[in-house]
Amino acid sequence: MVLYIACTMKRFVIICASLLLAAFSLAQNAGSRESSSANDTWYANAVFYQVFVRSFQDSNGDGIGDLKGLEARLPDLQRLGVTALWLNPINPSPSYHGYDVTDYTGVNKDFGTLEDFAALMSAAHARGMKVILDFVPNHTSSQHPWFLESLNPNSPKRDWYNWRDSDPNWKNPLGNSDNPWHGRGGAFYYAPFWGEMPDLNWRNPEVRTALFNASKTWLERGADGFRVDAVRYIFEGNKGDSSDATPDQPESIAWVKDFSQFVRSVKPDAAVVTEAWTDTATVSKYFVGGQGQQLGFNFDLQRAIRDSANAARPAAVQSVLERVAANYPTSAVDAIFTGNHDITRVKFFNAGRYRSAAALLLTLPGTPFIYYGEEIGLPNGPSGKDEDKRTPMRWDATPNAGFSSAKPWYGFSTDDPQISVAAQLEQRGSLYNLYRNLIRTRQGSEALRVGGYAPLRSDNERVYSFLRSIGSKRVAVVINLDSDPVKLKLDLSQIGAGAVKELTLEKTLTPLTKDNAGAYPVSLNGYGFVLLSITAS
Repeated sequence: MVLYIACTMKRFVIICASLLLAAFSLAQNAGSRESSSANDTWYANAVFYQVFVRSFQDSNGDGIGDLKGLEARLPDLQRLGVTALWLNPINPSPSYHGYDVTDYTGVNKDFGTLEDFAALMSAAHARGMKVILDFVPNHTSSQHPWFLESLNPNSPKRDWYNWRDSDPNWKNPLGNSDNPWHGRGGAFYYAPFWGEMPDLNWRNPEVRTALFNASKTWLERGADGFRVDAVRYIFEGNKGDSSDATPDQPESIAWVKDFSQFVRSVKPDAAVVTEAWTDTATVSKYFVGGQGQQLGFNFDLQRAIRDSANAARPAAVQSVLERVAANYPTSAVDAIFTGNHDITRVKFFNAGRYRSAAALLLTLPGTPFIYYGEEIGLPNGPSGKDEDKRTPMRWDATPNAGFSSAKPWYGFSTDDPQISVAAQLEQRGSLYNLYRNLIRTRQGSEALRVGGYAPLRSDNERVYSFLRSIGSKRVAVVINLDSDPVKLKLDLSQIGAGAVKELTLEKTLTPLTKDNAGAYPVSLNGYGFVLLSITAS
């Protein structure tokens, strides 16, 4: 009787385990997708570095970063391994941040001259680096000559902005309680972001001509594309009521197609990436079925990478990648990132989680964007205001951290001598050298740069494992998100037999055979990872 029960229970366990394995085998394909059909473009193969120019490098001792300073730091960026730059606005502006433009074809005098820009582009291109510029088409500065002229009701520029005789009482599309209509001269103009940032009226064809021509000017000066600011708000509705306050109007989505096609008509290999700060399904609309933006910033994935690193579980990332697979067109390139100038810099509980976030950013499918200072763990300033997200870069242990010979325009976020490029460059296990190693490895592997994605099954819930592949080139990525070392069995049976090499260490490992493919042994240190290049035998 005891024997019968034991045998029955054994059969029950085997049956349940088989059912669970079958279910997991089906589930592991969720989120799988092929490589983008744009995988031969420069932007699909790039590693971007975002530069807030004012805070990067001062060349003339005024405490403000500038274009000559950035040019001087190109060797440092090349040593890190990045291949493309995104510059926050360099146009003239009354604000430190530059998102209220007064001249769409000029250079902010704080940053230098058009000649300095030309020299930067020449130097970057000589090093094989592309450069894209921030483009701010939704609004201008209230000090822009166009807006100043529009204050006159009889001016031809009046219709370049949205003016009403009375307050339409719309809700703010940003979701706050601020009135987006502002009174001036007995009338009201639309400016949801800030009263000093009046929205342009894109229904006026003269606005389109002026802004498109401005973008053409920068492309002819050598720019390789644009990051388009606040694209969700380009157009308001035309019903004349509060429902017009909703973002993502069909005309805004159509505008991205129009703008992207214009940019590529001027420079066929140029790239357009938009800031549509919203959910993945809505971001996907701005690809316009492959006719719109070339890259889209993935804000859901940005949060998921941070959450997965913090929780030591990959579920958040996998969930977003499933939505990407369900929504993105085949030509889409995911622009992936962990921080930018609008987001409070991450503060993880320990150093290992910074390493996890870096490993995720530089191995997941898509084009990675690194916000300046992330590679050294540059912390946020003491407050949540925007300036504290954009503090000066720390290069070395000299006075003012190598950023300037004068007092910086804004205070450093830390005085920790270990948080500098020079200090970490000399430390073999530093975060900076981890970024360098991962970037080098990524750029040396076509599968990691542009390969497709498929989750892999492991027997540890704190380990994230997935396959990047293109053609016969395959890399299995295994990341331990926890502090405890692990030994696990990885199911690589879908790959078959082959030689195995660990890419970051350039070390040959146990071959993959039909006998071990279903339970390939992998050992990981706490917060460790392996990148297994598998060559079919």
